[in-house]
Amino acid sequence: MLDAIAQTGVPVEEIRLAGGGSKNKTWNQIHADILNRPVRTVQNPDAALVGGAMCAAVALGIFADFQQASQAFVEPGPTLNPLPENAAVYSRTYKRYVGLFTLLSQQRAFTP
Repeated sequence: MLDAIAQTGVPVEEIRLAGGGSKNKTWNQIHADILNRPVRTVQNPDAALVGGAMCAAVALGIFADFQQASQAFVEPGPTLNPLPENAAVYSRTYKRYVGLFTLLSQQRAFTP
């Protein structure tokens, strides 16, 4: 997804993580290293509940839009920066993965 966003020309400077997996600092560091971007969690990782509450608040007119609601509901947590030595390993591995995936796709390995 990050590659697709990059192709649109939109810069991605930081990744926000929410949900159960974001409670694990090691997993968050792995995300930062793989994506080679700072990763920031949110204080309340229950994304579905917060999103539902935001939708209700906007629908009821408590907030004008989701931008305004997110400022009220989403409190950023700590940031983890990528470790350059780990990011380099993941970058090399990702290039191999893309090459292999492309080759297998051309050979129709993923079609029944």
